[in-house]
Amino acid sequence: MKNFLRGFKHAAAGILYTMRTQRNMRIHITTAAMVWLFAYVYGINEAQQVLLLCATAFVIITEKVNTAIEKAVDTATQEYHPAAKAAKDAGAGAVLNAAIFAVIAAAMIFLDAEKLTAAFGAILQDWRYIAAFAGIFLGGLVWVVFGGKDIDGE
Repeated sequence: MKNFLRGFKHAAAGILYTMRTQRNMRIHITTAAMVWLFAYVYGINEAQQVLLLCATAFVIITEKVNTAIEKAVDTATQEYHPAAKAAKDAGAGAVLNAAIFAVIAAAMIFLDAEKLTAAFGAILQDWRYIAAFAGIFLGGLVWVVFGGKDIDGE
């Protein structure tokens, strides 16, 4: 049981590490929070919620895997090597693919002109929505800019 719980502790440390040290992870999480708030206002159905959950989770998961690849490669070699570059590029490409998928999924969900207009109207008419979006945006901006440094100083 101790080893089982220790595994959760290590997993939580990995989640916190990427949130604390990886600027792109902070961007992904801030963007996801804004998208989910908009989805609430927009009133998406359960199937759309599942699609949006899969899309946002896919981006966040691939960013974590990309960070693991980068750290493993950096540990293995300190000098330029074409295979190291290929590994890092492939990891970054996976994140880009996931982000493109998420944008396509969001477009499929949100590009209904009538509902989009109604959602923006609802946001602009209710100061709580404006405050929530502003808070997420400004908090995310501060988090992205001042969020932390990697153990390597990156």
